[in-house]
Amino acid sequence: MLRPASYLLLPISYFLSPISLLTSNYKFLILELSLYFAFISPYPLRSMIQHTIISSPIGPIYIEGSEKGVSRISFRPEDTHGEQSEIPACLQDCADQLAAYFAGTLKEFDLKFDFGDAPEFHIEVWKMVKLIPYGRTRTYTDIADIIDHHNAVRAVGHANGLNPLPIVIPCHRVIGKDGSLTGYVYGLEMKRWLLSHESPGQYMKQSDLMSVLDHI
Repeated sequence: MLRPASYLLLPISYFLSPISLLTSNYKFLILELSLYFAFISPYPLRSMIQHTIISSPIGPIYIEGSEKGVSRISFRPEDTHGEQSEIPACLQDCADQLAAYFAGTLKEFDLKFDFGDAPEFHIEVWKMVKLIPYGRTRTYTDIADIIDHHNAVRAVGHANGLNPLPIVIPCHRVIGKDGSLTGYVYGLEMKRWLLSHESPGQYMKQSDLMSVLDHI
């Protein structure tokens, strides 16, 4: 069997010729076609997933994605314990926009997203959450009403908690109907910090803010 690089020298007719069908067994033929699409075709079977870790005022941030778009952002210690390295080209824009957000010079992210095989309902919720303006908040009930699922407040909360792109899709801007911060996968102190970053003084006193920073 030829090495993968050798297929670059072969015409497409090789893969479809009667000779190859007669001399190659079924498994090898499938493998050969897969190698063609993986190494030669301008439409690869899948985009290569890449990742990076960047620094920020809230600690290291893990970013994952491909040419299709950003697919995951995380501040979890288990995701951010690696060393920071060169940022892949497909993630550079996301890294730059996050840096601008923390610097206070960017209020709305403009990025491609890759939600993979996420449920349609979750994607619908995330798209609505993405529209919440910088420095403002909406309730879970608001989101449920906007997407015309008035009795799905709990489901909206669940989808919001599974948001794969925190900050970029600002799930921290969704609060309880009574104005309480309710839950946040990274903790209420982090949620309060992000809200205060966008609207200083509204969610905590300066002394409280410094206390939170000491724990990050």
